[in-house]
Amino acid sequence: MQHLIINPFEIEFPDRTISILLGFILLVLIIVRLAGPMISSFFKERTRTISDSYDKAEQVYNEAKQVRDEYADRLASIDREYRARLDVAQREAEEVSTRIMNEAKEAVEELRRKAEEEIARERAKQRILLRQKTVQLTLEAAENSFRDLNNDKAQRALIQNFVALAAQTQNRENA
Repeated sequence: MQHLIINPFEIEFPDRTISILLGFILLVLIIVRLAGPMISSFFKERTRTISDSYDKAEQVYNEAKQVRDEYADRLASIDREYRARLDVAQREAEEVSTRIMNEAKEAVEELRRKAEEEIARERAKQRILLRQKTVQLTLEAAENSFRDLNNDKAQRALIQNFVALAAQTQNRENA
């Protein structure tokens, strides 16, 4: 058995191949001649449509980029304004806080001063009352003492005590 080797690139009928090839080239030339302008206009139209679409897309892209940049600028502006307002509000809050603290200190100082004045007045009033009470008690004691010592029995006891004390003193001096 003999093995047959088939070559896929081998031309079986070379005389027919040239005529087929010439027919094909002729067909392509006819198609290019007849359909060429239509295909050319189709491709030109398609190229123009793609170019227009690309130009529109690029224009929309540029507009979107411009809008984005404007929004970014606005946001930056808003952020700067926000920070400026926040700084102003903080300064105002600090000023108000300082003012309130100063007013509170002044009010406390005024209350302390009034309290000290009230204490001084009350102290002076109590001293006067204490002096009056001391005088009153002294007078009452003197009056009670006078009453107690103004009777005969008390006078005799005082004299006897005086005489006894004088005698003791004299005895000490003599001794």
